Amino acid sequence: MEWVKVLKSLLENPTVHANIKALIIGAIMNCDEVFKPYALHFVEPIIKCILSEAFPTSMTATTSQGLNYFVKDIVSWRKNSTKMFR
Repeated sequence: MEWVKVLKSLLENPTVHANIKALIIGAIMNCDEVFKPYALHFVEPIIKCILSEAFPTSMTATTSQGLNYFVKDIVSWRKNSTKMFR
């Protein structure tokens, strides 16, 4: 579980570049079965990254079609990965 703490601390660290955080979030979403047991540990840091001013707006901006794909993926991941906690 040490690796979970390391990834979470990277997401929470304001000195870590937004691109690194985006890479970590992408890995979490693409390996959802691995991260499912740890979903509750990552929801808050991921949301904070999205809302952070340091996060590239091109990744989180809304478009004429609605929310950006990155935000949609994260919301979908959160909904699917936390079902086991209900």
